[in-house]
Amino acid sequence: MNHIAAFLLLINFSCNSQSDKRIDIKGNWYNYQNTTSESSYYVETFIDENTFYYFNEFSGLMPEMKYKIEKNILYQMSLDGEEKKYTGKIKIIDKNTFSIIKDGEIIIFKRVVEGLNMEDFLFKDKSEDDYWAAFNKRKLIWEKKAKHTD
Repeated sequence: MNHIAAFLLLINFSCNSQSDKRIDIKGNWYNYQNTTSESSYYVETFIDENTFYYFNEFSGLMPEMKYKIEKNILYQMSLDGEEKKYTGKIKIIDKNTFSIIKDGEIIIFKRVVEGLNMEDFLFKDKSEDDYWAAFNKRKLIWEKKAKHTD
C-alpha cells in the first residue's frame, strides 16, 4: 500500500513539474495586442532563463528585470531574488504566441521572427542604430495592423 501512495505522489509531482517546464517564454517578443490601456504603444521584450529586458521608443532599453514562473504564474523578482511581485497568469497559445492575464486584462505577445532583434543587440555586438532601424520597421508594420483592427 505504501508503494502505491509513493507512486501516486511521484506521478503528481512529475505532472506538476512538467506543467511548469512547458511554460517557456524565452526569446524575442513584441506586444501584439493589449487590453490594459486605451493607448497602447509598441514594445519589444527579450526574455532569457531568468531575466527580461524591454525596449520602447520613449525610454529606449530599460534595465534588466528578474522573473520567475511558478504554476503558470509570472512573478517579477527583486534584484536579490527575495521578493516577488505578481505579474499575471501565463497562457501559451502556440510556440510563437503567449498571453499574460491579470485582473481580466490581457497582453498578447508574438515572437519577433524577422530581422535584427534585441538579443542580437544585447549579446551579439550589433549596434543600437541597427537595432533601432529594425525596431522601427517592425513598429510601422504593427501600427498599420493596429489601424485596420480599430
